[in-house]
Amino acid sequence: MKIALQIPNSLLRRARKNAHQRRLSLQLFVVEALTGKIGPEPLTPEQSRKARMNWAGALSHLREETARINAIIEAEFGRLD
Repeated sequence: MKIALQIPNSLLRRARKNAHQRRLSLQLFVVEALTGKIGPEPLTPEQSRKARMNWAGALSHLREETARINAIIEAEFGRLD
């Protein structure tokens, strides 16, 4: 979407300078600045579900270690009785 904004000259010069230093276009620099200020777009319900599923499976590689630790705990508590 295209819009016209009135930005003070000094601010525009600083924005252009910062964009150039970061090797970004002015457009991308402004988009990143606005995103940083107001936050990213909220996730759709489908994106949210996928993110939760990825998060929930992130520790699946530790199942065997968890089982081993649980067996040790079970063995130790069994001895206390």
